[in-house]
Amino acid sequence: MFGKLTAPTVDLLFPRRCLVCGSFDTHLCERCAGAVRIQDSQRCSVCEAPTPWGLTHPGCLNSAKLDGILAAGNFKQLQYLVHAMKYQLLQDLAVPLGRILTEGVRHYGLENFFSDFIIIPVPLHAAKLRYRGFNQSALLAQTIASELALTLAPRGLERVKNTDSQSMLPKPQRLQNIRGAFACPEPEVVAGKKILLIDDLATSCATLHECAKVLKRAKAEMVWGLVLAHG
Repeated sequence: MFGKLTAPTVDLLFPRRCLVCGSFDTHLCERCAGAVRIQDSQRCSVCEAPTPWGLTHPGCLNSAKLDGILAAGNFKQLQYLVHAMKYQLLQDLAVPLGRILTEGVRHYGLENFFSDFIIIPVPLHAAKLRYRGFNQSALLAQTIASELALTLAPRGLERVKNTDSQSMLPKPQRLQNIRGAFACPEPEVVAGKKILLIDDLATSCATLHECAKVLKRAKAEMVWGLVLAHG
């Protein structure tokens, strides 16, 4: 009936509105993005006890673990926005959410610490990527790589196992679900490098730890995670 709708026509028929305050023209306005609380404390990704900057405690660290994880913002505020991006397919949220990741890094004064890291997004399986049309972690990674002038290695990891959604599983089952899900197709890209893994939300951190294990087997020097929030 309407033929092929152009982007301006879609915006006219279905105008974008801020998911928080309802204002027009964007799915997350600057005022509401600025109201997201930057996380003032960080937790070890293994024992979940407080730790400076998200460092993994020495007693918790081994070759299969993240060296640290930085969570930028408040989980309750960000969970709805991340779910909207992924399940309502609102990929334009990646830019304001990516800037919240950047603000988290700057809040803790870690720009220099991460200055020689390369960025790798947590990948989607090809089947899920075809269904959704985009990888939200890759879009977030593009934004933070641009904001912090870091090198992006989009093929540093690939997902070789189409797993069930981690969020739908009890915590004890998440490690088993994600085991063997990732591979490093270009180990020469990560060997001897410091890696900053980008994902949207972390709960058990099982996915990020599995990625870290694969990257360290490929001789990565250090692996940190950077997420919007740690639930």
